[in-house]
Amino acid sequence: MRTADLTPTWGEWGNLFYRFALEGNRQSLETLHPDMAKAFAAAAAFVAIQPSLTEEQRLQANGVLEAEIRKQGVA
Repeated sequence: MRTADLTPTWGEWGNLFYRFALEGNRQSLETLHPDMAKAFAAAAAFVAIQPSLTEEQRLQANGVLEAEIRKQGVA
């Protein structure tokens, strides 16, 4: 049986966090705090390892980064 993966990407989570914050939805933000912590920790890890990536890996990572930022309407 095949299923569709409906797991939101980090960019999509970013949109949810932003909307909850704009609406003052403190309860939702508190519930999602562990996910926010993971997102910021992942960003720190990405920054830390970026100098050691090959050019191919850097291009792939930058493509993902740009796509996720676009999902949030920032770029």
